[in-house]
Amino acid sequence: MKKRFWLIFVVLAVLSVVGVLLLRFASLGAPAGTQFSMDTAPESVSAADKLAFKTEIDNRMAGQISANEDARLTKVEALLLEYGCTGNAHLLPELMKEGIYLLKQPGQHHVDTEYALRNGVDITVLSPVVFYDGYTQEWIVLCGGWWNSDRWKSPFAGEMGGRNRFGITCVGDPETYGSHVPYAAAGLWTADGVTGDLRAYTNYRSGGDSAGSFDFELQDHVVITGLYDRHYVGERWAGFCRFAPSYETFEAALSAYYICD
Repeated sequence: MKKRFWLIFVVLAVLSVVGVLLLRFASLGAPAGTQFSMDTAPESVSAADKLAFKTEIDNRMAGQISANEDARLTKVEALLLEYGCTGNAHLLPELMKEGIYLLKQPGQHHVDTEYALRNGVDITVLSPVVFYDGYTQEWIVLCGGWWNSDRWKSPFAGEMGGRNRFGITCVGDPETYGSHVPYAAAGLWTADGVTGDLRAYTNYRSGGDSAGSFDFELQDHVVITGLYDRHYVGERWAGFCRFAPSYETFEAALSAYYICD
């Protein structure tokens, strides 16, 4: 009887360890599900508004010089990406201290429809966000969003479906603006924040043009730390492009979008 008890105990212990290891290291490997996409309504960004805003900020910052431009740009990038993936308005005063001014407060588009409930899609997508950098006189266009629930979470480590895509669609007259994008940045993060190793990050656009459209592609995935602490790298996302001076003359309509499997 004692031998049978110990045999059952050993078998259960082995199965438990194997189960934990499978959850810890198994790749998702499942085929991608139905693709879901979300586009915000077009937001008009007029040349007149941008020109007036630029004049106001340039006058306010006349003669100001950044003491350490590299450090400022690094801090600005972190603040912008955090704002894009959280929508936290408390970050706006911090951006203003760094010479970054918001042209227009973005709306938040919440998706929780019958389709969403069936497919585990419950997200918020920010309308396109336009900033002006008073130091560099560049314009910054930002997009971002986040998941509102964890119905989609997988218990396994590894990639989740295909690569996530997000960005800005710009409709306007490209002949009125022929500048370039001197810098871009984007990332996926966990709900824990935008710092640390639990992120996917890029400085490269996967698509778009210099006239105002841009696209980022990053692979979302689940990381398991410790025994069984799940972290979904993709719970929050954000990306931005800097547009060189003269962007203010460009009359356009901007839409933000997010696509995932």
